[in-house]
Amino acid sequence: MFFRAFALVLWSVVLLAASEHRLVAPGFEVDFKVALPASLGEAAPRAVAWLPEDRWVITDEAGHRLLQWDRQESRVSRLAGGPTHGDRNGLPFSARFALPQGVALLPGGVAIADAGNHKIRFLAHEGNVSTLAGTGERGYLDESGHKALFASPLGVAASPEGRLYVADTFNHRIRVIEPDGRVVTLAGDGQMGLADGVGQSARFAGPSAIALSPQGQLYVADTYNHAVRVIEPDGRVWTLAGRGYSGYRDGAQPLFSHPLGLAYHPEGFLLVADSRNHAIRMVQRDGSAYTAAGGTRPGDRIGRGDRARFDEPVDLAVDGAGDVLVVDAKNHTLKLLRYRPE
Repeated sequence: MFFRAFALVLWSVVLLAASEHRLVAPGFEVDFKVALPASLGEAAPRAVAWLPEDRWVITDEAGHRLLQWDRQESRVSRLAGGPTHGDRNGLPFSARFALPQGVALLPGGVAIADAGNHKIRFLAHEGNVSTLAGTGERGYLDESGHKALFASPLGVAASPEGRLYVADTFNHRIRVIEPDGRVVTLAGDGQMGLADGVGQSARFAGPSAIALSPQGQLYVADTYNHAVRVIEPDGRVWTLAGRGYSGYRDGAQPLFSHPLGLAYHPEGFLLVADSRNHAIRMVQRDGSAYTAAGGTRPGDRIGRGDRARFDEPVDLAVDGAGDVLVVDAKNHTLKLLRYRPE
């Protein structure tokens, strides 16, 4: 009995050591932190997108609003929505959202995954807020925009052609809003699971973010599968990284814990906001992963590589120069991560 217990303990230690194996990628440094001003009141930043002229849009799920960080002026301000939840189109400050999540740049404005309203909204550059798709009722239906149904969509990403991809999180599907307003299902059969395949024969478990590569591949943060999936232009779905269970391991067979945000870097790799591991991970085309910044322990610190600290990073976006803005959720801050190859 003693030896059996000892063997179980030893095996647990081996598994733990394997699941926390880290390889730190050189060249990454967190060197700037943006604190949200007290004048904004309670804020819970959730997602970010880069806009031209060095401005960033941030969704604030606690304040049911969109914020803007002007990097040149070093100022964070309210852009639209808030302070209470609701469902209203119109001018920016009279519009209402409910738990806004992912955000993406489209021609003429930004798209917002309005999760609490089960809608995809649009904020035009000239200011008006409108509804792209969804009725406000939770459900699943492929139809023209205002008849389509979603279930708490968390992520959006736009193609150069104006197609908007939606991580329809609790329908466990990836949907597309075509430029003509039609909503169609790209992948997932609606059942929670981990299965590769073509189109609707594949399965996801709470997909929460999407990133596009220049080659037209879609990367999906398959959150409850703790994996990164790929949808090819021909509809084939396959698993790039992750094993279907939570852990922390770099190398050829990496493990993640609740990945929530993705960004494709112009240097040709994918960055993952690995939320419960408090890390930003770098994933190569062959599926191998490395720690870019943070990891293992929560904290709040700038620094190089794994000396930096996050507390549940939930999203990130890359600007034209390759700098990365990270939403550090539980620290209620934004952190600037730079990559300078050594």
